[in-house]
Amino acid sequence: MVRSRVPILELQSCLTVIVDRATRLTRIRKTASHTARETVLSIASIKDIIHCPIRSITYDNGKEFTQHEKINKMLNTTSYFCKPYHSWEKGTVENINGIIRRFFPKGTDFDTITKEEIKRVEDWINNRPMKVLGFKTPYEKYLELTQFS
Repeated sequence: MVRSRVPILELQSCLTVIVDRATRLTRIRKTASHTARETVLSIASIKDIIHCPIRSITYDNGKEFTQHEKINKMLNTTSYFCKPYHSWEKGTVENINGIIRRFFPKGTDFDTITKEEIKRVEDWINNRPMKVLGFKTPYEKYLELTQFS
């Protein structure tokens, strides 16, 4: 599981993006602010809809991830952090962030973006066939892997 954020400004809302590396299933949530507390709340809202074990999460080095130990306890997972300026260490989520930027360019005020708009982008990403998945969609791959769990 790889995790990243698409921050805008400290006081504005932003997106929390979680991407499963095995299935490329993407979950996007609007977070009220760029704080550790809001990050924990955002991940808590995502964990309720993920029905497979999360072994690890890779984070940036931002202050919004200072409560990663609380997330570890909540998800029974392990935290890893990228080295500074080594975004390729979480290339899966960086690729997805690039796709999200097609819909919400840098400078987007997420306070004006609805949950429905974010859900539409999430669904578009998860219904997009990917070469890495043998041209299956992330939803298809997720169902395939969780069907027998």
